[in-house]
Amino acid sequence: IMCLLSLAYASNDMAKVDLGPFYVKKIPVALLEPESVDFKKVTMENALASLFNNSDIELNCNRERLPLYEPITSKMENARIAGPFARGVFKMKLESGEARGNPSPLNSSKRIHNVMRLLSWNVNGIRAVEKKGFCRWLLTESPDILCVQETKAHPQQLGENLVKPNGYRTYWSAAERKGYSGVAVFSKKEPKAVQEGLGIREFDTEGRALILDYGEFVLFNMYYPNGGRGNLRVPFKLEFYKAFLDLSEKLRKKGKKLVICGDVNTAHTQIDLARPKENEKNTGFLPEERAWVSKFIEAGYVDTFRHFTKGPGHYTWWDYKTKARERDIGWRIDYFFVTPDLLPRLKNAFILKNVMGSDHCPVGIELK
Repeated sequence: IMCLLSLAYASNDMAKVDLGPFYVKKIPVALLEPESVDFKKVTMENALASLFNNSDIELNCNRERLPLYEPITSKMENARIAGPFARGVFKMKLESGEARGNPSPLNSSKRIHNVMRLLSWNVNGIRAVEKKGFCRWLLTESPDILCVQETKAHPQQLGENLVKPNGYRTYWSAAERKGYSGVAVFSKKEPKAVQEGLGIREFDTEGRALILDYGEFVLFNMYYPNGGRGNLRVPFKLEFYKAFLDLSEKLRKKGKKLVICGDVNTAHTQIDLARPKENEKNTGFLPEERAWVSKFIEAGYVDTFRHFTKGPGHYTWWDYKTKARERDIGWRIDYFFVTPDLLPRLKNAFILKNVMGSDHCPVGIELK
């Protein structure tokens, strides 16, 4: 990229410099002086970071490449930046001699060695999100484990790019009802055992749980029920919560360390949604739903995001119909929980707010 920039500068035509979703309009000469650069330490990431953080550089988004995503204005004056499946700085890395891109989340840290990165995302239809670039995003983001919810598909309906993506094993639990619910796990590491469902038919026919035993911990990928229109399914939701907690407690008594992620479909406290008062009688923020989350945390399960971040204004779901994401009127209903015995390994928890493609955004943790 620096070579391209140098050539473009020499030709005095920065608009032809193609950085994927970006093109550069101008760049100061000083940035290109080789005497000031230790090339042994140059990476794609810090090279681009120097570009994006320099106020003398103008970047424009190539809108033709991003018809599905809206760019946001960066800190740079008159600059707009965006990336495949991400609104924000598009970081690049050189790993094993290959350049790979990672959308830059608002609350995440740089990837470091010997850290396991786990992500969870309600994709609101795996086939729909595939058309928006999901497979490319997966391979460039490259989490060690990705848990997805609301797949709305059986694996037999999907192509190999989803069922057998390069470098991943996949595991699926689909609902009997077509186009409904469903969860899946994309894992670089093969688990020792995989359990589909909670072992209770009335819940398992909806494809809401995958439990993977990695030895060092047991991972729950969960899509908890929504309370439904008129709150009619709230009793079913609370029964599901109870069955899940009974199972997780049984595993803890056996000495298992647990990682639990997914769409819980409940905002825990008032700071976990933009408009708490208006939603006190709506499912997702009912007193009995919130009480269960409190009970769960009191039982010793740690809300990893709140372990690091205490303040309001952090959301993972926005209503499509009201275009709530444009106004950031959201709810935090997607979580990673861990048992206390994993806290020494927990290094970060974050929300990838800039990742588009669904009404939810991914959440993640890093374990050492």
